[in-house]
Amino acid sequence: MDNLRVIEFHGDIDIVAKDWVERELGRLEVAGDEAFTIVDLTRVRYLDSTFLNALMAVRNRMAKNTPDLRISLVAPRVGNIRRLFEMAKLDAVFPLFDDVPSARRSLFAVLPFSLATPA
Repeated sequence: MDNLRVIEFHGDIDIVAKDWVERELGRLEVAGDEAFTIVDLTRVRYLDSTFLNALMAVRNRMAKNTPDLRISLVAPRVGNIRRLFEMAKLDAVFPLFDDVPSARRSLFAVLPFSLATPA
């Protein structure tokens, strides 16, 4: 799938990492035509509202130019990362998955047959 991109984050994501987060999420906007994105948070130990705000800002800007934009998040069920998205009700905006293969499968499941099957 040519228009699928996976961006992996790791470590602690808080106000100290704000510039790094914005730069990494900015890669989504640079790609522009990348309609399908998986943000992998499996190696993130701590995350605060800095990331949530940056992710929503990027999503809102990109949605104007990419109406079929899909951003899926990979976050382990154990721990506080997934819980933070659920508490902020962002699990209604960004589908949450346990791992990258599950997120990939979900994207293929919603594609028209001609796009989902390799030529």
